[in-house]
Amino acid sequence: MTPAPAQLVTRAPTWVWGLLLALLLLGLSQARDRLVSRRAAMILPIVMLLVSLNALRTAFGLGPLPFGAWALGVAGTATAIVLAGWPQGIAWRADAGRLAVPGSWVPLAMFLAVFALKFAVGAATAIGAPVTGHPAFAPVVAGAYGAFSGVFLGRAAAMWQAMPSRLQWSEVPSHS
Repeated sequence: MTPAPAQLVTRAPTWVWGLLLALLLLGLSQARDRLVSRRAAMILPIVMLLVSLNALRTAFGLGPLPFGAWALGVAGTATAIVLAGWPQGIAWRADAGRLAVPGSWVPLAMFLAVFALKFAVGAATAIGAPVTGHPAFAPVVAGAYGAFSGVFLGRAAAMWQAMPSRLQWSEVPSHS
């Protein structure tokens, strides 16, 4: 007999709800304008890449099909975000030596989407839902995990572009 949705929620380990609370707080902190160090700007995308890669590993392993779908999700979404020029308004504040990052609700939405997907995959696997045996299940979920990470990677690229480099483009010698 398939458990009712309420049972899936009440039988989840307690740490899952602590994680959800932490993600909510982190997402809310991203919704306000703030100054961010170079290091802090790169930590979140790296952590999200590792979290989604671990979710992939635990759910499906790192075989060629799930890993390939994950990598395509990361690369495709990050590329689309960079090409779209999102997010806008990130600027280097030389006086503070930090990035000025406008607040956004997108990180909160992404944290909640990753949480919901991981929870749903875990629940479906735990109850042996027939969908988990479908040949498209692993690559679709893997691609989604990758796409969520790609959002954070694309955002990090915008931050990276706003950071000053040691050698400015105007200082690069011309070879014409």
